[in-house]
Amino acid sequence: MALAVADRFEILDLAARYNHAVDGGDAAAVAALFVEDGVLDADATGPIRGRDAIAAYIASRPDGWQRRRHWNNSPVIEGDGDEATLALYLAVVSWRETIVPRLVGRYRDELRRVDGAWRFVRRRIDVDANPGG
Repeated sequence: MALAVADRFEILDLAARYNHAVDGGDAAAVAALFVEDGVLDADATGPIRGRDAIAAYIASRPDGWQRRRHWNNSPVIEGDGDEATLALYLAVVSWRETIVPRLVGRYRDELRRVDGAWRFVRRRIDVDANPGG
């Protein structure tokens, strides 16, 4: 069965909640968006497995990291039933005296509905360019 419109909105909300939680430094909120054994995976970190490890990673980020904003667009959602994928373009900027581009890339997400809520099974971050480090 194809995903309902309500599922698509819930999946987009999941991605937005991730951005807000990461940008706000809310490690517990980020981790709660993953299934218990979920994976956050990027070339810079390698796979980070499990909610506790994801929360510890987010909590370890320097305070200046909270001056960043994650922006997504062009979502492509595919799936049926309780499994889906989400592909998104990603741009990250930071600010001090000026806006500084940090990276451009893509999220490739594997999702599962657990207890009625969509969660990340794997969030893969592919960086296309990293001009601001």
